[in-house]
Parts: sequence; structure tokens; C-alpha cells
Amino acid sequence: MLVSQGCWICILILCIQILKAVASKLVIAPDVDFAEVALKTEGFSGADLQALLYNAHLDVIHSAIAEAPTTTNKPDEVPLEYMVFDAEENQPAMSKAEQTDLERKVSVI
Repeated sequence: MLVSQGCWICILILCIQILKAVASKLVIAPDVDFAEVALKTEGFSGADLQALLYNAHLDVIHSAIAEAPTTTNKPDEVPLEYMVFDAEENQPAMSKAEQTDLERKVSVI
């Protein structure tokens, strides 16, 4: 099915508006050309355009994480240790809700 020139321009404008609306929720480089993206995504639905931007955004985040230097403890830093207070050895810790529930059950006995 052929789309008339005027209708095709309306679809292109609509795609650009969808891309900009989705991009407003993300951190996007200011030099992104949404018209170029819209031209290259002919036939994409609004959900397809949203998925395209979200996946591109995730790719950038994953690349940044992979390139980020790993942090190491400085010589004067003490590693964090965890302690459990008021617990029997080899016993799992209970949440406040679990403890309250257990106390309620014991009081019934």
C-alpha cells in the first residue's frame, strides 16, 4: 500500500513527537537527530520506538559501567563487617514482623 506524500510527512512528524516524548524520560545527548531516527524506523509502532530508545539507553549505561574503573579499598579504609545482635549461632535472623508473630503464637501456648 502506498502512502501519499502528505500523509507520509504526518507519520514522520508523529514519529518524531513520539521519540521526543519517550526521550523526555531519559538522559539523551543533545545532538541526537530525532528526524534521522524517524526516517530510519519507518513502519515502527509507538511501542517499537519506545523499545528502541530504552534499549539504546541501556546499551549506553552498560558500556559506561563496563568502562568505569573499579574501586578498591584505600589503605586506611577498614572493610565493612556485619554483626547480628541477640541471635543464636547458626540461627537465621528474624524480621520484626516475624518476631512479633512468634511472640503472639508463644503467648497463646
